[in-house]
Amino acid sequence: MVDKRYEETEKEFLSSYLKAKKQKPYSICIHIADILKIAKRSESTFHRHYHSIDEIITKKEKRVLKEYRQTLQKFRKKSFSTRQIIQNILFFVRENQDFFKVVFLQNNQDFFEKFMGELKPFIKKNWFDNSNKIYQLCVGEIYIVIKNWGEINFNVDKLEKTLNDIVYLIESARPRLGAVQH
Repeated sequence: MVDKRYEETEKEFLSSYLKAKKQKPYSICIHIADILKIAKRSESTFHRHYHSIDEIITKKEKRVLKEYRQTLQKFRKKSFSTRQIIQNILFFVRENQDFFKVVFLQNNQDFFEKFMGELKPFIKKNWFDNSNKIYQLCVGEIYIVIKNWGEINFNVDKLEKTLNDIVYLIESARPRLGAVQH
């Protein structure tokens, strides 16, 4: 079990990383000094948590995926509607919005594919008749919808619209994208 202070410090470093990225949107790399200046932390504190800046994201990625898998466990035991599943996913994204802002800022589709991949067996079986092509196209569309929601800071007022858009994409995927298969 991770100490609460340790977790808070890592949240602070992630938030500082995001702020540094926003301050230097066209910069190829962010330096440890940029993060330390924003976080008002020492370099030794940073290195107690990470070996490199990249590790800020990779550690958080692993933690987010682990928490997400735990969240999804409840869907495997009972029958839920598409709407209920997507709503819970959006709540999860909102709870972890600082991390998802970094994911979208870096256009990290690899992580998003892993994230959606956790739902893949369920999604393909229930929504896409085991069609890989329709699944991949729909995940790409969902990525764009959630990224757009992220661009308005995961505004709660827009959650319902985001939810409706994603449910529509999923439920209409077979007729809309089915022709792509052939």
